Amino acid sequence: MKTEVKKLERGQVEITIEMTVDEYQPFLEQAAKAISENIKVPGFRPGKAGYDIVKQKVGEAEIWQEALELAVHKTFLKAIDENNLITVGNPKVDIVKLAPGNPVIYKATVGLLPKAEIGDYAKIKINKTPITASDDQIKAALANLQKMYAKETLVDKKAATGDKVEINFETFLDKIPVDKGQSEKFPLVIGE
Repeated sequence: MKTEVKKLERGQVEITIEMTVDEYQPFLEQAAKAISENIKVPGFRPGKAGYDIVKQKVGEAEIWQEALELAVHKTFLKAIDENNLITVGNPKVDIVKLAPGNPVIYKATVGLLPKAEIGDYAKIKINKTPITASDDQIKAALANLQKMYAKETLVDKKAATGDKVEINFETFLDKIPVDKGQSEKFPLVIGE
């Protein structure tokens, strides 16, 4: 099996794989066996007819075509391993040459996993700036935290600034009600 690797743009690679007829022969035998399981051959049980019998029944081109999927699957993986490639996704396979008695040639285009290079991070210098907060900033942050974690309780009293109330309202424009301009139990914090 001969392989040729050609790098393409956008992190892709094209692998051209060529198999001799002798290398393709085991795949032809497997394909003939698979075909004989699905067709009726007089005098043979399913899957037991030999290569030559199946060839007479369906034709050599049919066996070569059936063997292609098996061959591509196995040889593509072998080519990736031989060339130490880390691929991503399924390959796009284009058949260059597939004819009985000739070498089988196909091209597989597949994406490669991008290579990450770590820079010299030891040389990076970061200037440390001291963090300071004024008393007013601290008080404001604490007040916000108190609001976030405050529990609501239902009370019966006159509403004042800072109280949360639920209101029902309708919106009008020139004494005409606005479409979707009404709400019931709308939450509102007085003064915010």
